[in-house]
Amino acid sequence: MVQRRGDLHFAGEKIDKHEGYTPINRSGQPEYGKSRIWPVKLYRGVQPYDPVNQTLIVPHVYGTDAAAYGVSFNWKKAAAAGMADAGAPFSGKVDFIKTEMLWPLTHMVAPRQ
Repeated sequence: MVQRRGDLHFAGEKIDKHEGYTPINRSGQPEYGKSRIWPVKLYRGVQPYDPVNQTLIVPHVYGTDAAAYGVSFNWKKAAAAGMADAGAPFSGKVDFIKTEMLWPLTHMVAPRQ
């Protein structure tokens, strides 16, 4: 697990698959100095993962071409196309990894009057 730049995980960084959820981002801590209270939603999910390169996969999900997951329902095709488009290495193997992210709750929040 990579924790740097405010505990964010960036595309292409290696992730060791383990039991439980892999954090993609984390909130600040009081000792950071400029931390603020901010409402967040904890989002947990499962994402495609390259077990050889140990990276998250950027899949080609939408579109009308044969490689789009929404057309082919084939994760390997979608992963190969998405990773090629992202210019990232892809081993040809697809696994899945449990991840969790904190999303700021700013949608439909009225501005202060």
